[in-house]
Amino acid sequence: SMPDGQRILVWCGQAALVYAVDGTLLHQIGFGEWRFQNHYSPLPWTVAIHPNGQQVAVLGGGENVILKWDLTTNQLTKLADIRSQENYGKNGLKYSPTGDQLLVMCADENTGEIARIYDSAGQVIAETKRDWQQAAWAPDGRALATSTGLILDSQLQTIKKLPLSDGDPYPQALRTPFWKQDA
Repeated sequence: SMPDGQRILVWCGQAALVYAVDGTLLHQIGFGEWRFQNHYSPLPWTVAIHPNGQQVAVLGGGENVILKWDLTTNQLTKLADIRSQENYGKNGLKYSPTGDQLLVMCADENTGEIARIYDSAGQVIAETKRDWQQAAWAPDGRALATSTGLILDSQLQTIKKLPLSDGDPYPQALRTPFWKQDA
């Protein structure tokens, strides 16, 4: 669902639809030249909804682009090219809470598993190799927590390594980091 809790994003073949919770169709767009064809599914690999609820970032299977769907104008534009294999992971895109940065987790053809942070203009502002599968932004957008227990700054530099137990029965791919805001 969208951040306001009043709209639902639905992918349907080569189109995306936004419905009100009462079932009223509010927005729809076809992907035209952006086909998102891959050997798994004709759907995008992952999407991220901007905190303002008016933009959706889309990472397509095998397309090597990040698209931005602006719901206020119903325009679909290319935000950035990426050098990546068809291995994005279901948590491959995450907007920062302020919406001015977009975390992209993918597998680069030359360097392996990487994470990049893009600014709102589609420029890479940070990049690092990664051994983690999931990450969560801090509520203020100044740090990230990873599924391997790393706390990273917004330049993807390690601030701290949390002491996770080596005997943890859960593989790190199943760990979901989150931040708790103080009440």
